[in-house]
Amino acid sequence: MAMNTKSSFRLEIELKPPVCNDVDQAACEELKAQTCEFKLSWVKENTCFADLFYPASLKNAYKQWQRAYRNYYNHQSRGKAVASGSGLPVNLRDKLMETENKLLFEFHRWLRNPKLDEIRSHILAATQPENEVEQHYVDVFLTCKSVELKQLPWERWDICQESPVRGDKTIRIAHTPINHSTPLSLRRHGSVRILVICGYDINQTFTPDENVCQLLKRMRKFKLLKSEPEEEPQQFKTRIINELSDPQGWDMLLFMGHSKENSVTSGEFEIAPNTSIYINKIRPQLMEATKRGLRFALFNSCTGIDIAESLIDMGLHQVIVMREKIDNQVAQEFLVAFLESMAEGKDVHVSLQTACQILKNRETDYPSAYLIPSLFRHPSADAELFVIERSWWKRVWQDWHPSTKEASALATLLFLSFLVFTQDLLLDTRLLAQACYRDKTNQIPANRLPPVRLIAIDQMSINQADAEINGFEIMPMDREYLAKLVTRLSNWNAKVIGIDYYLRTQEPKEEKLADSIQQAVQEQNSWFVFSVHQQHQWQVTKRIASPKWSLQGDTSFIPWYVEQPDDEICHTSCPFAYLLALSHRLNQHSNLVTVPQPNLNSPSNFQQQINQTLKNNREHEQGQAKMIPSVNLTNIPRPFHSIIDFSIPPDQVYQWIPAQTFLDLPFSDEELNRSITQQIVMIASGGYLDAEDNFSTPLAIGYWRQQQLSEQRQENFPDVFTGGEAHAYMIHHFLSQHQVILVPDFLIILLAAVLGKAVTLVLLGNRLPHRYQVTGALVGVTVAYGFLGLQTYIWFSVLIPWLLPSVMFWFYVLSVFWRYV
Repeated sequence: MAMNTKSSFRLEIELKPPVCNDVDQAACEELKAQTCEFKLSWVKENTCFADLFYPASLKNAYKQWQRAYRNYYNHQSRGKAVASGSGLPVNLRDKLMETENKLLFEFHRWLRNPKLDEIRSHILAATQPENEVEQHYVDVFLTCKSVELKQLPWERWDICQESPVRGDKTIRIAHTPINHSTPLSLRRHGSVRILVICGYDINQTFTPDENVCQLLKRMRKFKLLKSEPEEEPQQFKTRIINELSDPQGWDMLLFMGHSKENSVTSGEFEIAPNTSIYINKIRPQLMEATKRGLRFALFNSCTGIDIAESLIDMGLHQVIVMREKIDNQVAQEFLVAFLESMAEGKDVHVSLQTACQILKNRETDYPSAYLIPSLFRHPSADAELFVIERSWWKRVWQDWHPSTKEASALATLLFLSFLVFTQDLLLDTRLLAQACYRDKTNQIPANRLPPVRLIAIDQMSINQADAEINGFEIMPMDREYLAKLVTRLSNWNAKVIGIDYYLRTQEPKEEKLADSIQQAVQEQNSWFVFSVHQQHQWQVTKRIASPKWSLQGDTSFIPWYVEQPDDEICHTSCPFAYLLALSHRLNQHSNLVTVPQPNLNSPSNFQQQINQTLKNNREHEQGQAKMIPSVNLTNIPRPFHSIIDFSIPPDQVYQWIPAQTFLDLPFSDEELNRSITQQIVMIASGGYLDAEDNFSTPLAIGYWRQQQLSEQRQENFPDVFTGGEAHAYMIHHFLSQHQVILVPDFLIILLAAVLGKAVTLVLLGNRLPHRYQVTGALVGVTVAYGFLGLQTYIWFSVLIPWLLPSVMFWFYVLSVFWRYV
């Protein structure tokens, strides 16, 4: 992210002759130009001065480097890269590198003089942000009042490193001419327009290559001007002048070719053999172009200091030129790097620094080339740095698109979130945390009669039955034993009875079970719901029960999700738990003639009778009153799933009683007399060894068993969690319409990635001023998000994932911290 420019300084440097009092003229001439005056000025007319001896060693080092530079590149063929093994004398490259090192050494040694400490300290002080959150660039506008000073590599002056005061490397140095008028360029409206002028070259290497053209296209509209075959130089010159005067205006001017300094003509650039355009000759057209929006010019050509100063004086905001001759291939490499940075939405100063750094990284191929480009800027605050604004979607994509590491982390977490093992583990752990939180914050629902009475056939009951019943079997469950339980329930006047055993095969003593069931229907109008498996087409044998007076519910389900019906009236099939809950709700209104009752002599299907009743009720919902209030027991929006809420204690859901204990209870038990008629009674497995529906105990259920059950009662519970208990929870949720929606992990992971990216952009923009404070704040936010998720679960019955989204978020955050380690 780009930093804001908050501070700027004017630094004027002038070589001045010494005062020659009492010195003869010859000695005075020898001492001339050996003293350099530095003048720093900034806001509110603050100034600071320093006089510094200008060493002859620096002048000599520059001349030696300039000679080595020109010797090296004069041996290069136009358009060919300078690389190892090119056949050039190795000593030319070595000589250039040697003189470059010497030049930079002398240059930095001169500028490290203690006399400049005050100037450096004022500049460095401005690098410190006003509010410790915002970082910004500090711009130094450098005005050199002699050609000798202008040619030095001022862009390589690292003020931060050369000062004992610690400062952030946010100082940018740009040249400013002595004379500059008010900036005339105004921001144009519409797409950026770029005028590209190709000068003359015998090898035609100034024609932009495919990479340059593609980059120019990315930067909006551009027009290419180059001499056509057989076109007279004057005609080409006229075309250039006419294009400069285009009423639509231009934002940027790019020249590729030969140019040279000329103080008389303000610089010139060549467009044809022996034909050049002098800057002062086209001044009116350039002035008109600046008035129409021309703000920036890049002369990717040789020695253009005079051109830059002339254009800034005409009102342009910025101009980039080369202070020395530049090889064609180097010019192409520089231009591609510069335009790539501009196309990314960076300003011309940052783009110049980026391009120079790329040339420096390739110093083996292009030695000293990074020292040549310079930026000339108008010092006015109105002369904003030229930047090609990207379209909004490109800006969003550039800022927000994930890096390779971020995309890999996101893909990994998304993959984990879709694994069944990971989903089960995370859900089990989260429900344990939810149970602990509900318990510790005392947010358990008030005690009331649990809706389910679970008659559990456990190992103790089986052992007792095996001793009392001749030929007792458990695979399948003994029909005589089930008959005893049904008869006992009928005597207790149970209204809704569910049998969670598959009665799909004819077994011995089946008639006893059939007789007990039919007797309960005939004498007590008991509603029976039998378990079936819809997918396997396992049905209850006709000898035991008939669809004309009983119901059949599908007991298959995915742990630990609530099995939902297709619709309210179960056109296709009904889940076992839903059918029991529905039967209980309808049975509460059995006094109404509109509610069908089980009848052994019924001519039609009992399920169809109930469906018709529900359909009639739905049609009358808009009438005066509903026949049956709150028939709809489910309201889960698709495609979300409802999970079994194990954060509710089991004693709020069902009353567990071993089958043998139930058979031994006396009829005088008032509590059982009072409650069993108001409950759904379910005969189910109690977790004996050979039971087919034994599951690993969910962590939350294990927690409740340890917290709320006495040691004596714990012995009555198995070490497993049974299918009957799961159905009891589903029944509870249907009757209370307590539907906990599970938000998919992948949705919150994606949201966490977006938030993490946003935080990353903010932290990078602010350059991480307080790492530990920011870390503490984000840790607090993460913990608060966890607690908010726990409370949201209780308030709104929505489970929001925490672990994987938090990992995703912190991956982004830590990626920022790692950059500053």
